[in-house]
Amino acid sequence: MRKHHTFSRIVQLIELDSEATNAYTATDALGLAREINLRRNAVAHEALFDSENAGQRLWADKALRTRPATKMQKYTRRTQLTHAIADWPKYSTLQAQRAERPSNAHHQRNGSTMKMTAYEFASSIETRIESLSNEQYHNRVRPAKRLIEELYPLSRLALAFKQPGLDVHVEANENSGRADGHIWLSGYIEKDFEVQVTFAGYGEKDALRSALLVQQGFAPGAGPIDKIAGEIVAVMEAQDYDAPIKPLAASIRERTLAKAAKKYAPETVLIVAFEDMRLRGCGWWKWLYAAIENVGGIERGNFAQVYLFNGCSNEFQQVA
Repeated sequence: MRKHHTFSRIVQLIELDSEATNAYTATDALGLAREINLRRNAVAHEALFDSENAGQRLWADKALRTRPATKMQKYTRRTQLTHAIADWPKYSTLQAQRAERPSNAHHQRNGSTMKMTAYEFASSIETRIESLSNEQYHNRVRPAKRLIEELYPLSRLALAFKQPGLDVHVEANENSGRADGHIWLSGYIEKDFEVQVTFAGYGEKDALRSALLVQQGFAPGAGPIDKIAGEIVAVMEAQDYDAPIKPLAASIRERTLAKAAKKYAPETVLIVAFEDMRLRGCGWWKWLYAAIENVGGIERGNFAQVYLFNGCSNEFQQVA
């Protein structure tokens, strides 16, 4: 109940104004003004020091330090204070909206997201992905492509670092900057590094399957698929259980080679993201590692660390 104390004191002031006004005659206007000002200041100071809400203190101070009553009209001060009390909910709501605005927006600044905690950043990216239409999500049109293939893996890496006693902040560059993101660790580890993100295992045939899924609500997971005369033609076909592993391994090798050929800032971390709902558990990861080694292995370049990330299972594996 203490948070309402300031308002109760202001209401008391209104009552004091009314009592003082009724007690004095018109010839005592100067004395009445002095009496009201003294009582007003006393109540105002008590209200200001007693209130626990900083915004309420400022508003009470503004409301009670209005122009001094040089002309005494019976209800002038009472009307001013009544309006001040009536305006407080509107003022406090506006202040709350202003305070919440940074977390509800995309935190965009010159094409980049502002520095946020790992939880805030992950929540923001998830909200934006959930707002995509079915067509946007599956056809990977912008901004869906960047959200799914770059920002989502970045958000998961930041969450992977979060532990009790370790604060994690992250910032993403949504334009073609030097880095796709930046992560800061503070607490029992003090460290920051840039992050590069690349996406593997999503080729032309995968894009055709996604487009067919949007058009018809169904698309074969395997088998020949092509676009002939503007129409997507697909044939359902059985395949070996480990058939997706080899092309995925080749794509991972290709993406790491392309990234390793460039120079990045010291301590930069690379995420190679992909999506495969079948790749879960140690057995599948072992097959993937073996397939990657068969095509030449992971090219580390000057990256401090290299992570593989399966977006279908939220699994990270450090491979270099």
